Amino acid sequence: MSAKLLIFMFAGLAAMCGCTHLDGPRFRTGKGDAGKFIVEQAVLRGAEPITPKGLPPVAGLWRYATDNSGVIIRLARNDFPALEAMLLQAFGRPQFGPVDTASGGRIGAYRITRKGAAIHFGHDADWTEVIVLRERNDADTAADFLRGLQ
Repeated sequence: MSAKLLIFMFAGLAAMCGCTHLDGPRFRTGKGDAGKFIVEQAVLRGAEPITPKGLPPVAGLWRYATDNSGVIIRLARNDFPALEAMLLQAFGRPQFGPVDTASGGRIGAYRITRKGAAIHFGHDADWTEVIVLRERNDADTAADFLRGLQ
């Protein structure tokens, strides 16, 4: 795995921290097909699915948390194969992965716009998770620059 791809994945996971509060993400219970919700969230952030309709469902219980950076969707660990199949049909092959992690998980990512909107997906021993990130804007870049000066 190249260093650039690892940096991309870790940057996305770090951005996920923007979807948290001091006491952690505030998750709400999702309703219906999680796959449909994920595609809708990705489209809101600039994604253009290659197959927007007739996708395989991602059934089961799920939760989500949102903020200005995007949305986190958590599903049961055993929902990963259905999620991966739905994403593959909706968006094609991911730009990164999916690859196995040293801890026994699996991660992958789609870049959905040139300005940083992305879909990160994966699982660990506990759950399956999808993070849909919005595009970065000039204010984000300026804030990063100022943080770097401190």
